[in-house]
Amino acid sequence: MMDYNEEVIYFVSSYVVLVNVQLNRQRFYTQHLQEIISLAISNLNGDFVATGEYSESTKPAIHIWNSRTLDNISVLQGIH
Repeated sequence: MMDYNEEVIYFVSSYVVLVNVQLNRQRFYTQHLQEIISLAISNLNGDFVATGEYSESTKPAIHIWNSRTLDNISVLQGIH
């Protein structure tokens, strides 16, 4: 069983990396098409994550996703 509360989360380019140092495992959120410039976590459990991207040529998107399953909840584009 994976303990998600022990993960470190950070972004590099268009990927979000979730690292569990104790288990020596990494997981990746790969749904962004542009470079990520921001990241917010919903609560102490970290169940929900929002990541925002930067783009000069297209409308950037904000991705709301579940950190346990890495599934998208919503993608907000062009309204921010």
